[in-house]
Amino acid sequence: MDFFEEYYLLFDSVDTLLGSPFAKKKMLVPLLIRSKFVAHADQWSCIFSDYVDKIPNRKVLLDHIFVSAKLEKFVTHASIGHDIIAKYAAQLECHTDTEPYMRQCRLSDHRPVFMDFL
Repeated sequence: MDFFEEYYLLFDSVDTLLGSPFAKKKMLVPLLIRSKFVAHADQWSCIFSDYVDKIPNRKVLLDHIFVSAKLEKFVTHASIGHDIIAKYAAQLECHTDTEPYMRQCRLSDHRPVFMDFL
């Protein structure tokens, strides 16, 4: 559980989205944590300086793609768009390396996520 969930919510929102483990056939399948689609080192969609845990440039997986078990059979590709961010971020002109300004140089703090299916 993260800080917000621990102190402000009465349940884990991701578990609620996935469904009940007591009804496995109805549970949703997370695609982006499967090495079949995304390498372990690339399983993150957001980067930020975590002031709570004091971790600079922390990488976490905040964005998800969930599918039903029936739809999972038709998924051919799922990924996180790290290459898209890298390609277009290189075009930005930033003239300082200090952290408060570097946030303004990012296209987004999240990476796009996508999937293809038949």
